[in-house]
Amino acid sequence: MQNIAKINRMKIEHVTIWVHNLEPMRAFYETYLGAVSTTKYHNPVKNLQSYFLTFEEGYASN
Repeated sequence: MQNIAKINRMKIEHVTIWVHNLEPMRAFYETYLGAVSTTKYHNPVKNLQSYFLTFEEGYASN
């Protein structure tokens, strides 16, 4: 029997996606990809609004 090396999988920890339609995109990720959202973050100085979305580890769409 051959000795098969253990394969390490890459894990993405953080991704930023800039969109023009924040609320519909958050709803899409929650509805279709199972994301869980934090409350909205707003930085008035930079006029930045964002959410952190988390996913189950190892999530894969069927």
